[in-house]
Formats: sequence, structure tokens, C-alpha cells
Amino acid sequence: MTHRDNNRESLIVPSIIAQKGPAWGDETRKVAQTDAQRVLEAMVAEFGVDGAVRALDNQGFKGSAYRYLLTPLFDEAHRRRLRFRDADRRQANTTQQPTGAPSGAGG
Repeated sequence: MTHRDNNRESLIVPSIIAQKGPAWGDETRKVAQTDAQRVLEAMVAEFGVDGAVRALDNQGFKGSAYRYLLTPLFDEAHRRRLRFRDADRRQANTTQQPTGAPSGAGG
């Protein structure tokens, strides 16, 4: 028996989607799957590999067994976070409103 067999709960995202039954159409189900991936990405970027390992341990999984996946997930999620922040800063710098100081020639 592997450590993955110790926690036999069904996967949470498919379970939640299934609970919604016909209230959620196919498109909403697909969006929910994608959104769950985005939540995972953000949480791994926020809490890091060690935080994710602790969370898995607290959830009844052997967290260290997931480092093979968590490390590249964190690396990519962190890269994306930095790219987003850089792009956000660049946009903020280009959309700043004038301060009322004169611009251009004349006067």
C-alpha cells in the first residue's frame, strides 16, 4: 500500500463539480476546473514548496512525496507572479495622469 492509498477521499474539485449536478452546464464545469488550477497556482506561489508540503501533511497526505511536482509548480508560478507584477508596474507607470505641470512649448 502506498502513502497515496492512505487517503482515499475522492478528489475535491471533481466532487464539488459533481455536487452541483445539472445546475452547472458543461462550460461552467470546464471553467471551474480551470479556476481550480489557477487557485493552486496562486497558493503554491504564495506559500512556497514548504508551505504546500505542510498543507498536504495537514490534509492527511505525505506532503514530501509531492515535492517532485511542487518544486516545478512553484518555480513556474513564481515566474508568472513576477511577470505579472512587472507588467502591472509598467502599466501603472504609463497610465499616470499629469500632475498639472505645463507640458510642451508655448506660453
